Amino acid sequence: MRRVLTYLAMLKRLHWATWVAVSVTLLALFLIVVPGEYQIEGSILPLTDWEKECYQLRLDASAKRQKAAEQELKPPSFYLSTHVAAYTHGWPRPFLVRALVYDYRRSPSKPWLGKKSSFTSWGGSLYHNVSWSNYDNWPLSADGWLLRPWSLLLDLLVALGIVAGVGGLVQWRIERNGGLLRFHLADMLAVMTIIGIGLGTYLYHDNLRRRESFDGRPMAVPAFTSTDGWTTYAQNYQGPIWLRKLVGNQYYLPLFHHVDTVSITVDDRWRENFARLRRYPYLRTIHPRFGLPVAAIPILEECPQLEEIYLGMYELDTPRLIPGTQDKALQPEDFSQLEALHLTKVTVSGTFIQKQHIAQLAALPTMRQIKIQSTSATEEQIEELRQEFPQVDFHEIPDLQVFSSPG
Repeated sequence: MRRVLTYLAMLKRLHWATWVAVSVTLLALFLIVVPGEYQIEGSILPLTDWEKECYQLRLDASAKRQKAAEQELKPPSFYLSTHVAAYTHGWPRPFLVRALVYDYRRSPSKPWLGKKSSFTSWGGSLYHNVSWSNYDNWPLSADGWLLRPWSLLLDLLVALGIVAGVGGLVQWRIERNGGLLRFHLADMLAVMTIIGIGLGTYLYHDNLRRRESFDGRPMAVPAFTSTDGWTTYAQNYQGPIWLRKLVGNQYYLPLFHHVDTVSITVDDRWRENFARLRRYPYLRTIHPRFGLPVAAIPILEECPQLEEIYLGMYELDTPRLIPGTQDKALQPEDFSQLEALHLTKVTVSGTFIQKQHIAQLAALPTMRQIKIQSTSATEEQIEELRQEFPQVDFHEIPDLQVFSSPG
């Protein structure tokens, strides 16, 4: 009891400025940790265990809602037209994911904060909405949920540590200086350090966006750029997760949007086009069209965050040389050379691709997902590969010919 009274006495001695700092910090952490972020259904193939659990949760919630609708006496004729949304909560680790099924019983809620969208002409959303101003983003209802207690404990400890650190620092400074408005040289140095870090971060990202541009002006967010019709550059948010969650929408932070995906036509100018990729330190995905030059692999090694390549379609008549050059194109028997790139995801297709070629990709030390389409590998062989390489997710993309009209 005496210890509790001691703590209460310490709280009473806190300066009002300390309480203000603690309150502001608590409010910011509350907006970062509690509201969820919306994930588009089916936008990403699940790769990690957490992504797979979230994906399965959406499927289970949809199946549960459909089963309940089928048991209604007079279900509406359009009840099968449903959309399942997932909202993830928590920082620095997601501790909760909720699934909400939107159908005739529930419509998406409307946020009360937002501004006009910068890509309405694309047929996209009319507004950039603030996530924490939307009822659906708060953990108040769910058609299915998944909780990770240890992640929740971690988030609480991190939040407690930040609040205690801010409050303790402010109170210590006030007591050391003898008042709130008394300043020492150390205070000036601390302020200059904070300003320097902020200014340095701004200049780095601003200069990088200018280097990524083609006319000296950074790309609009969330636009993409096609330089000559042969190469397309797409960008995404690359900044801190906590800042995105606090602001409520990544499009309010264009400074942190950088090129992470490139679709590039491989022709007689491939060396010039691939050399430009060095400008993009956040490049993660590349779509080379008409083959991948073997000589381009050392260039791609200079892209430190590259993790995914679409290798294209390999047929019996696929050229072994890059069009217009004598440079060798990467062949299925050469897939082991991709080890130098430390890839985690690869997409490959074509009837020339056989089981042994897919096995070469699966044997790469960092490989975690292989998407295949229209290959010569049978279902039995794919299952054998799953058994041989359990760390790799083999995802079969449906053959487009399956959906073509017989006429």
